[in-house]
Amino acid sequence: IPAGGTATHAGLDMQHAAAINILVATDNNATVRPQISDDNVNWYDVYNEADTLITYTVNNVKKALRLSSAAKFLRIFVTNNAAAANNVTLKILGQA
Repeated sequence: IPAGGTATHAGLDMQHAAAINILVATDNNATVRPQISDDNVNWYDVYNEADTLITYTVNNVKKALRLSSAAKFLRIFVTNNAAAANNVTLKILGQA
C-alpha cells in the first residue's frame, strides 16, 4: 500500500463461520478495520457496545485478531499510516 494509502479486497462469504481469525502482518504502521455486509455491496464499519469503532493498529508485527461472525460477508479495510510503502499480508480463517 503506498504511503498514506488504503486498500481492501472483495467480500468473503463467512455465513457459516461462528468465529473468524484474521492473521495480519505489516512492514510499517497500519490500521486494520473489519467491515461487514449482508449483500456484498453495502459495507458497514463494526462498532462495539460502547459505540467505539473497532480498529487494530499493526506496526511491523504479526497479529492474530479474533472476531465473532456478525454478517454474511466480511472484508478488511487497511490504512497505511506510514510515510513509506507498506507490505500487508492478510489471511482470514473461518471456524464453524
